[in-house]
Amino acid sequence: MARPAGPPRKPPEGAACNGCGLCCAVELCPLAIEFIADAAPPCPAMEFADGRFWCGLARRPSRYLGIPPAGDRLIRALVYAELSIGEGCDASD
Repeated sequence: MARPAGPPRKPPEGAACNGCGLCCAVELCPLAIEFIADAAPPCPAMEFADGRFWCGLARRPSRYLGIPPAGDRLIRALVYAELSIGEGCDASD
């Protein structure tokens, strides 16, 4: 039986992120807590596109932080570094 379309299954902890969204669905990151007023899980900055979830604070920070879009490139790099995006799944199994 084919799996319904939607986000991928959670990878093992430490494996490459596949955009399952579990981490952002159950707990807010420090940046969401600090910069998104009254945020509660699931993170309001979770964006679903291309069959997976993405961090909206990393993709389009101006949308969530109320800054001019010209600042997106700089802020994006800071968000990637702060959240270790690209370093692997950090949600325990």
